[in-house]
Amino acid sequence: MYTEALSNGEVYGGQRTIAKAGGRKRPRGISVLAVINMIGAGLGFLAAFGAGAEAIDPAVAGAAGALLAGMAAFSLVVAIGLWRLRNWARILAIILYSLSAVLGLISLAQGVGQGFFQLLIAGSLVAYLCRAPIREAFSPAAEPLSSCEKRETPPSRLLTGAAIARVEGPPQGEEIPQVQGSKGEESC
Repeated sequence: MYTEALSNGEVYGGQRTIAKAGGRKRPRGISVLAVINMIGAGLGFLAAFGAGAEAIDPAVAGAAGALLAGMAAFSLVVAIGLWRLRNWARILAIILYSLSAVLGLISLAQGVGQGFFQLLIAGSLVAYLCRAPIREAFSPAAEPLSSCEKRETPPSRLLTGAAIARVEGPPQGEEIPQVQGSKGEESC
């Protein structure tokens, strides 16, 4: 965990940040993950053009190429979403890495030693994407309104409480409640 301040200003939830995405800090691990996914997508597109070159049946080669190109395009979309800190991309990445971990577990159960590494890496990525600071990085940043900014009131809440009493008049023998601002509120 890093605690020193960075040249661009901040440490975010124990994670080094290297850039802003939509005004939010992007953790370095997300940047690395997005770049790795982009490289994988590029390699997937290259493989799609050479897929099935040795296949006897051109239909098999075309289907394999289309499948690889589709997977590469999907990986690229997720990578761009991760780069831009879109929560849907984080969720899709969690789902895909979870599926990869399950496939690694199946490979391991079948005696394939590489399944252990697939399970370890994919499981680690799922755990990383589920950490609280990473979830917070993907959550939309709510900017508080200043007390002087005009707040839009939804039509369903226009005539409630004291406002209804003013329109209809107070019940017999009761006074209209007065709404007062909170202490310390600046007047505009």
